Amino acid sequence: MNDITLFSAELNEDLPQIDLHNAGIIPDALEQLNKELFLFYSDNIKLCRVIHGIGTGALERAVHEELTKNPMVVHWKKEERGGSCLVQL
Repeated sequence: MNDITLFSAELNEDLPQIDLHNAGIIPDALEQLNKELFLFYSDNIKLCRVIHGIGTGALERAVHEELTKNPMVVHWKKEERGGSCLVQL
């Protein structure tokens, strides 16, 4: 899978989602992100959407950094509409 796969996934509103809007402080949000990514990975789900919101950008930057470090993540891409990104596991 590659950018073409993520581009086509961007059109899909039915992707599994991880919504971090109400996760609280950044460490709690990152813990939730990693737990849910692990569950998707364990269930052999290859694509998901992570909703981090726009806000000040602090959570967005933290999520992107975490995705870059996570060994389960093959590739990720910020969505054009903002506030979310697509993740390939």
